[in-house]
Amino acid sequence: NESFATAVEKLGRQAWARQQQLGDVPVSNPQADVFRREFDALVLEVRGELELLYRGKDTAPAQQKAAIFDSFRRRHDALRDRWQGASPIDHWFEGEGPNNARLALFSTYELAVPAFVALFEQCERSWPCFYRAAEELAELPRSERQTRLVARGQQAPSQGQGEAPAQPDCETGR
Repeated sequence: NESFATAVEKLGRQAWARQQQLGDVPVSNPQADVFRREFDALVLEVRGELELLYRGKDTAPAQQKAAIFDSFRRRHDALRDRWQGASPIDHWFEGEGPNNARLALFSTYELAVPAFVALFEQCERSWPCFYRAAEELAELPRSERQTRLVARGQQAPSQGQGEAPAQPDCETGR
């Protein structure tokens, strides 16, 4: 899973910096995390709108698709305005702007990263426990795995969302 690899890269960079006595290197910026969660939710909304369009019998799908992406741009602009112009995602809207490929790539690489970071924290930063827990997730049917990852990512305490899911058993990863 690409989200797993992205999380390992971020966590590994942090562990390396700590080992080199460079101090704590945050995995991410808390303010940017809030923005990113809101943007992630927006991307999921847009993907849902596009899925409905593609499943439907609309007689003008290209026009509807363009309207969905225009709405996406306006909703992003409103999000950026609420965050006083601070959007780490502006590059999405440059040039040709967002498209299906960017949405798919984003989902592949980014959406489950917070869940894997939370899993690492719940494993008390133990790499063996983390890898066992990730292997256990990988063995689940895709829909169940996605449900657990979304729940874990939304409940991560580092993201200000309340209590974390139960800590995995470091023997089984569950």
